[in-house]
Amino acid sequence: MWLKRYLAINKQWVCVAGVVLLLLGCSFRDDVTEGTIPGYIGTAEPIVGAYIDVYAIDGVTGEFLSPYPVYTTDEPSNLDGEFEIPNAGLSGALLFVGRGGEVTEYWSSVPAPLGSQHLTAFVGDMRGGSTRSMIVTPWTTLVYELATGRQRRGEDSTFIESIDTAEDLLYAHFVGAAREHSRQHCFSRLNCLRPTPLARFSDAETTRESDVYTLTLVSLSARAAANQRNTYESNSVLISSESLAEDARDGRLDGLAADGSNDTTKDTLRAELGRAFAAYGLDAFEHTYSYGDFSLQFDRIASNTNPELFGDTTPSPLDPDPPRISPAHSPIFDERDDRIVFDHNRMPQRIHDLSSVIRLETMFEPGCPEIHKHVDLVRDAAPASNPLRWRFAVYDEISGIADIRANVSIGSVVREASVVVADERLPDGGYDVSVTATSATVPELATREDEFKIAMRAIDGAGNESSPLEGCWWHVPRAAPLWVGPTVPADGPGSMLDYSLEQDNLSPLLNGEQPPFGSPVLASFEVFNPNDMDVYLVMKPIDVAGEFSWTWSYDYVAGSLDLGLDSCIQQGTCTASPPRGENRYTLYPNPALPASNLALTVNGFSCGEDCSDWVLQLEPGASIAVDLRWSSFDHFLPPDTVPGELIELLDPEDGQGLATGTSREYVHCLNDNGDGSCTDRQFYEEWVTMRAAMLHVQGAVSGETAARPSLTTRKPVGRTRTFGLDPRFSQTWITNED
Repeated sequence: MWLKRYLAINKQWVCVAGVVLLLLGCSFRDDVTEGTIPGYIGTAEPIVGAYIDVYAIDGVTGEFLSPYPVYTTDEPSNLDGEFEIPNAGLSGALLFVGRGGEVTEYWSSVPAPLGSQHLTAFVGDMRGGSTRSMIVTPWTTLVYELATGRQRRGEDSTFIESIDTAEDLLYAHFVGAAREHSRQHCFSRLNCLRPTPLARFSDAETTRESDVYTLTLVSLSARAAANQRNTYESNSVLISSESLAEDARDGRLDGLAADGSNDTTKDTLRAELGRAFAAYGLDAFEHTYSYGDFSLQFDRIASNTNPELFGDTTPSPLDPDPPRISPAHSPIFDERDDRIVFDHNRMPQRIHDLSSVIRLETMFEPGCPEIHKHVDLVRDAAPASNPLRWRFAVYDEISGIADIRANVSIGSVVREASVVVADERLPDGGYDVSVTATSATVPELATREDEFKIAMRAIDGAGNESSPLEGCWWHVPRAAPLWVGPTVPADGPGSMLDYSLEQDNLSPLLNGEQPPFGSPVLASFEVFNPNDMDVYLVMKPIDVAGEFSWTWSYDYVAGSLDLGLDSCIQQGTCTASPPRGENRYTLYPNPALPASNLALTVNGFSCGEDCSDWVLQLEPGASIAVDLRWSSFDHFLPPDTVPGELIELLDPEDGQGLATGTSREYVHCLNDNGDGSCTDRQFYEEWVTMRAAMLHVQGAVSGETAARPSLTTRKPVGRTRTFGLDPRFSQTWITNED
């Protein structure tokens, strides 16, 4: 390479004869006011320790007027990549060449040496006394190499014109349409764009053009990394810029070097620049810019077909691939196994079963898992509410993610779920995305038991949309928990205990008539709705156990004798059997308690054995008292006693006390003619009275709740006080008429 050959000459030749200086068109003239040319050398980061050699160039042919530099800086570039040429006497066409030094790219702590590579910048109109700034970067190097190629092609009349054209082409490619610039402070358009080190970027006031300039410099190492199959971090911008320079020496970035050999860099400044920008720029500028800020610009870069810059090569697409979506670990507790406890204000507190975990990501596999959610928790997206929250890893290595959409559907109804993209990227570079569905965005979660579907889509910065990731689950809304108080055995008026030893007249009770307080109450408990939503309740007695027994007395007094002929046997008004005589008949403890004799009443509403159609609506804050009643006493009557006949009468045994029973005529046919007629009949008065009774009941009340009348009612489980486990009661009623 010409530059390496010339720079190998010893620097002792820097000071040459005055006649040579005149031939170079560059001099240190005494009649010119001295000035200082401030300079910068670097990539997106400064090159530290580089020396700057200045060569005189023929502005028409581009040839070196001397193999020796007309000036070399005494001090190397500082930590900010800055240098000074403290002599304003330089004039004409000059080439600034940086050599030596090293740069530490922002992604690596290992310095990359400039080595044998050189960065260059050309100035075609240096004037004596100038104080304009000079910037030496890979872009200015590329301008110089493109200009030399254009000269070989004979496309411009002068080398300076080739420089101007190459700079216009690159400026338009990177930044946009070339525009006029003031030469008061810098030599050219690119010299007006100084890169800002990324470490100080957020604190710097920069222009959009300068930001683009910095971004493209940052992105240059993508080609070299891809060619070497290494990670981007192991390569320097300098590697790619040297490869680009080789490609540009034929005047085109067409993948062909100046000698006609094939070079694979043809798309470095088009599609691969955009890809590298996504890999580097978005990370480096994540708090300042997004891909969307530059999407139109990089689409234009990727599709650039200007033959003056790229020859006849066809550009590759910037980002042909859509994003990829992968379900991530998304656990949720199965709320059917929650344990519910209540605080001192009777408010529910849930304790999730740590062993009952459903992995929401499995719904994207075959089958639809069943998920139970309490409707009062499905409203909230806070972690304590055990929300329906899915996590995804979304990948797009080139243009990044521009939009993510998630929909939840039930039949033809489609709702949009909440999507949040985490600020921090995943370790493998993916976007950490969470999707949450609540009844605020999907009201059906609180009202429908059905198959729900979720569909996830992502759109990248280039407009590519991913295929939808679809899953399903069977959603079961569960009612908010109710507080159920302990069972209290009834002992006041209207209770079974009220009908005890002191009660002589039990006939209304045994006849099935309604006493003043209704059916006798065995026990009572309270149900309270502490939630801010309605709960629908169904209750019925279950697990009834216990026993009952009774003793009845039969007494007879003989009356008149009738000898006349009567067909009483045929008519059923007499019997051929004599009276049983005075006796007591006892039914010993019988465990066959019929559940149909139990009934529930709430505020005047009653529910018997089948309560499936009896649904009670509890509004927020509503409290009800539930009575468990014994509604039928048919099983306390002897077989020959008809309900409705019992009355209060004098005790036939002592003729003084009162008793509950029946008084009726008993007719005994003494002579049966065999044809249904009777000639001799003995009349008796019969008393059948209760002497004792006992009822022992033990059991529980089953309750099921639903969030809506249209939903299936379900038993609450795992609660400390709940229907089915508590309240339980044990009540014994005894009466003794003796």
